[in-house]
Amino acid sequence: MRMLIGALSVAALVASTGSGFAQGNALVHNSFESNEESWVALGENTKVGVTNTTTNVKAGKGSLQYSYTIAKGGMGAAILPVNPPALAKMKSIRLWIKSDQSTTLIVSIQERNGGRYMAGFNAPKDEWQKVELSASDFNLNEGPNDPKDPNGKLDLDQVENVAIGDIGQFLAQGDAAIVDLFGIKLGAHNVYLDEFEISEDALPSSSTTGPMEVALDTFAHPQVAWMGVGGIKLSQAAGKIPPGKALQVDYKQQAGKIAGLVRSIKRGNLDGMKTINVSVVSAKACKLLIQVEESGGGKYNTMVDVPGGNELKKISVPFSEMGAADDSKDSNGKLDAEQINQLVIIDIYGIAGIGEGDNTLWIGNVKASK
Repeated sequence: MRMLIGALSVAALVASTGSGFAQGNALVHNSFESNEESWVALGENTKVGVTNTTTNVKAGKGSLQYSYTIAKGGMGAAILPVNPPALAKMKSIRLWIKSDQSTTLIVSIQERNGGRYMAGFNAPKDEWQKVELSASDFNLNEGPNDPKDPNGKLDLDQVENVAIGDIGQFLAQGDAAIVDLFGIKLGAHNVYLDEFEISEDALPSSSTTGPMEVALDTFAHPQVAWMGVGGIKLSQAAGKIPPGKALQVDYKQQAGKIAGLVRSIKRGNLDGMKTINVSVVSAKACKLLIQVEESGGGKYNTMVDVPGGNELKKISVPFSEMGAADDSKDSNGKLDAEQINQLVIIDIYGIAGIGEGDNTLWIGNVKASK
């Protein structure tokens, strides 16, 4: 279930022509009232421009329309070039975004002569989604074709561009089975961007680390930071899993179909941890596959039965009790917690032919502990 994120070449983009710099704590503020404010398009069949269509504008009179195509052999992104060290004091990125489809969008930060860092979030169809990202939410992309980062950390004074793209474009480069598995909608699409701001203002991180426990999702931000698999609907909800917010997952259990979730984890954050803990409430009975994945391709999982009837189920899975997946590719044949960069949760009822029909899951208190 490892995300197949490829490389975006941005070598052709050099100096910025000014990026809507504002006063105060805002390093960049783009309202797109009259022009693209230095945003450019990268890739064939990719365009950016200002739209004044009322339904596609969040504030004011204009928003940025990013048009692109999801197809095999095609890649693209909307990119804001920046002159280093303009973002040296960056602590957060805020924006409003609207997509013509339910998908996972990626905000990417590219260092000059360094690594590419990404943060993903769920974009619901035809709804304005508020997005807040802390600098600590960005994880180094370590695919085989990605640029290497000599020091392995995000150097904000070296950032040369910020980009927005659709993960569907990356996944569409795989075979038809991958496209079907992830529910990718091929063809032309539009994303609308408004009130984009890069700021010195600090935000809480979407995950926290401590000596005894790591919270993998604090639900502190308005967006959902998980990727859905199999056409599921994702949102945040309160009241189902105490003490706070939880991830709500609406989906259909269908014979032969998979329904799952993927949460990116910063590699190294789980160093020393020994257990994955999750609280789950399900409207219908289901069987969840809980899987952790290493950056090098190792995959380890276990199965957990969850009752229906909205009964709270607290799951605690020691890493020592997880077995290697059939498609695990691990050079040393053992689970190394410090290499974990992804958590996967899948309801296997559909693919096992056990149950059918609509279901809702609530997932909260997602943690790793010693």
